[in-house]
Amino acid sequence: MKGRPGATAAPANTGKTRPVPINGAIGDSVGVFGEVSGRPMLSEDARRQLEELFTKRELRPKIEAEDAASKAVEILNPDRDRNVGIVLKFMRLPIQQIEASIRTFDTLTLGEERVSGLLKIIPTVEDIEAINRARKAHGRPWSRTEQQELPMAVRFFLMTQTIDHYAERIHAWSLKYKLQGDLEDLEQKLKKANRAIDAVFDSRSLPDMLSFLLEVSNFLNKGSRFQDAKGFPITQLPQIMDFKTTDGKSTLLSYVVESLSSMEASSPTNAGMLHISDELMPMVEESREIDVQSIEQELKKLRGRLQKCKLLIEDLKNDGRWTTVLGKFIIRSLPELERVERLAETIDGKTERLCAFVCEKKETFSLNEVLRTLTTFCKRFDQEKEKMRLRKERIARAEESRRRQSEVAMEAQMRLAQDRISASPAPSS
Repeated sequence: MKGRPGATAAPANTGKTRPVPINGAIGDSVGVFGEVSGRPMLSEDARRQLEELFTKRELRPKIEAEDAASKAVEILNPDRDRNVGIVLKFMRLPIQQIEASIRTFDTLTLGEERVSGLLKIIPTVEDIEAINRARKAHGRPWSRTEQQELPMAVRFFLMTQTIDHYAERIHAWSLKYKLQGDLEDLEQKLKKANRAIDAVFDSRSLPDMLSFLLEVSNFLNKGSRFQDAKGFPITQLPQIMDFKTTDGKSTLLSYVVESLSSMEASSPTNAGMLHISDELMPMVEESREIDVQSIEQELKKLRGRLQKCKLLIEDLKNDGRWTTVLGKFIIRSLPELERVERLAETIDGKTERLCAFVCEKKETFSLNEVLRTLTTFCKRFDQEKEKMRLRKERIARAEESRRRQSEVAMEAQMRLAQDRISASPAPSS
């Protein structure tokens, strides 16, 4: 132990009382204490009173402390206790400050991330039941000192029970932060679906293309049960496209592309069908995975959550801060929600028309399937056009090569003939 040279270690405290933190006199000097002629003596009663007032606390064995902590942790499910603790540590706020911020709707302290964290750790029925069992086993309500020794998650849950409509408040607060972003996302998806449906209706080439495919199919189906069809569901396009030639080297789609290319060469008015992808893409591709029905369900949920906010305002009518903030939020949000709902209704009407337009059964109609089919058709159609272009280029290069070879051979023959003429003897005169 470090100290003055020659100093001895302080003796262990073996007394019954806690030591007063004073140092002994320095050296032989006793200062003012040496002026006292008769030092006062403590009576037995005074000694007993001092021992009672300043008795030394016996440290509890470490094992007992660990056992107590272990019992405290076991109030909640260990995984639940750990997960709640992680969220609270991430928030970096004392539980008292969280409580005060919730009561005052303090958006500066509880921003979107922190409210999102609170949303994840709203106490469940199981959490409250576990705490009630622990309180009952304790035999009496926990004192403030005892509460401070409880696990953080338990102390947090106890705090939430002191705030009326705690869960409803957190859900409403979370909606306030998320609603606008959610509505914008849903609206963008609906707009993409709307543009795709409009592209199908507005396409001039699509009806001509489907009619041409029907004519080709009816010709091939003569004498079969499929002959003289008046139309076909658009979702049957893949099996028409992939219908192979007898030798298996090509498909009906390849024939259609070549036929339309020949028709374009002879009659430019037929060129539109070759550019069908320009009318449908990228609109149908961008929206082929958008589930309009799921979006409508999400809109219903958002309306239901806004309605719960209205009910919460009624329940908190004496809480001026909460009713003011939520009231302004609802007034601002309802028109935005209604605008997106109207767009969804517009799409529903167009979807019913589209079902009949593409000859699909109403019972099995799927907007996603129709848009996926058209996307696949456009991509395959463009691929076949590219193959045809490359094939024509190869043929053109081969013909050009043969032409050049023919010209070279002809030039060689002409030079050879000229050489023979030049080498032959001149006729004698």
